[in-house]
Amino acid sequence: MPKDSMKRQREMQQLVQKGKVGNLRVTNKALEFDLFVRNDDELHNAEHVFSKVAKILTVKRLDLPPTVPDKNQTINEAKHLFNDERYWECHEILENLWRVLKGDEKTLVQAIILVCAAFVHFQKNETDVALSMLQRYQSKLNWHDRFYEGIDLEKLRDGVAEIIRTKTPKQILL
Repeated sequence: MPKDSMKRQREMQQLVQKGKVGNLRVTNKALEFDLFVRNDDELHNAEHVFSKVAKILTVKRLDLPPTVPDKNQTINEAKHLFNDERYWECHEILENLWRVLKGDEKTLVQAIILVCAAFVHFQKNETDVALSMLQRYQSKLNWHDRFYEGIDLEKLRDGVAEIIRTKTPKQILL
């Protein structure tokens, strides 16, 4: 193994051993994880280490207060993240929208958030937890129309029902 590779591997192992990397989620396209740092310098150092190993798709600071989101922009980003199996990020941005919604729309967006959360549990190989969540929140995916802001709810409901029936995760595209 080349010296540079060994050095990068040691640097990554140190980040993991120090407890700075947690909540690992594995998708078919990427690895997602939370990185705990104290300041921007630590963040930039960690980005430097990880960028030598793989392409970094997103870096978001979760310690900053959420902003009031633009609904269309949020939904479009959520669809992209969901279809890319980046369920945790999808959950996070939809949660900001959910906070400002009311009534049935708030309930529906909450159900989509909880589907994302269930898929995160699948990614963490926690199948029983994921299936339990899908069963509990499946009924909240009801809406007066087949579509919500371009999301095909019938397709989502059918996909969730199939996962529950077969007890096997599969990708659902929004």
